[in-house]
Amino acid sequence: MNIVYMINTEYPNKKAHSVQMTKTLYVLKRYFSVTCIVNKLTVEQDRIYQAIADRYGLNLSSVKFVEIPKKKLVGLSFFYFLIRFNKVLPKDSIFYTRSYNLAKRLSRTKFLHQKKVILESHKKDGYFKEELVPGLSKYTKIRQEKEKDNINISTLKNIYSRVDLLLFTSKKSAEIVKKDIGVKKIDYIWYPLFSKINFTFNRNKNIVYIGSISSYKLIDLLVDTLVLVKDCHIDIYGGSVKEKKEFIQKCRRKGVTNYNLYDYMPYKDLSTVLKDYKYGLALMEGIKVVDYLENGIIPIIPRVATYLDIFPEESVVYFNPDDPEDLADKLRNLENVKVDLGKLKKIRDFYSLDNYGERLSNRIFSLCKD
Repeated sequence: MNIVYMINTEYPNKKAHSVQMTKTLYVLKRYFSVTCIVNKLTVEQDRIYQAIADRYGLNLSSVKFVEIPKKKLVGLSFFYFLIRFNKVLPKDSIFYTRSYNLAKRLSRTKFLHQKKVILESHKKDGYFKEELVPGLSKYTKIRQEKEKDNINISTLKNIYSRVDLLLFTSKKSAEIVKKDIGVKKIDYIWYPLFSKINFTFNRNKNIVYIGSISSYKLIDLLVDTLVLVKDCHIDIYGGSVKEKKEFIQKCRRKGVTNYNLYDYMPYKDLSTVLKDYKYGLALMEGIKVVDYLENGIIPIIPRVATYLDIFPEESVVYFNPDDPEDLADKLRNLENVKVDLGKLKKIRDFYSLDNYGERLSNRIFSLCKD
């Protein structure tokens, strides 16, 4: 059976979603023949497998990568591409994408390709880019700005109802959509992860934050928190040159100095620094928590639906979302926090790459039998 994984992006790249994409391809290739369509390879074709190994530490040598420019995947060009491409595809191929636009086009053109379509949706609360947080705060506008270019809910419902299998990374999203539009072929998978380093409190460094430091990632919440806890220090890895400059300016204006700012690190090299930390901070839902879990780090995370479905209260450090006072209070009292590392390990084992692969492949095999 052949999986055609399609994504509207360049690859490989520095973004967190490319790590999750690479792990998904790594899992799929164990069970299926895999072709991956990207808009552009960021390295020469003959160097793609070495570049993937260097950045992600994974071997995707059995995956076939094909470049299809984005302009060929829109309008009438999409039909011409699909007709030509479908001629060389095995009949038992399945399209798999996390692009809503591609899912829409592929599901509307089944009369041409006669293939099943799988959509992996990362929407929160069924239809939104980020978790819906009750109440108003100074960060509400930032969240609202991010939703402005979100896909219309009615359009999303139409896409959801047309695809053959709908996979959500949020359990609540799956439940909401199943109730709203009665989609039967729906499942919840969250993110796949490795078990690299054991959980322990015996580490030299305390708190780390990895990932983007743009305002859209609520980095202002971190700055406002550090104002309140001058004796709490945090190490930050990531951010573009522009993001770093803006972050430093924000900190200077508020007199914040209790942080260290380090360069972005490829996924493969993260363990070299993360192995030294006890706690990892996430300001909103995101894949960085997977990096923390893989490296035996206790997550400090907002109390939002996606996380509540995964982590019992005693397995992580929760703070009220968008609340710098509550986050500051949690950081002040980390020494008094009791986290059940055994439960955290069980959670990590449940979402391990092997379990993820078995569940995903079984769901796909089941789809093919229908």
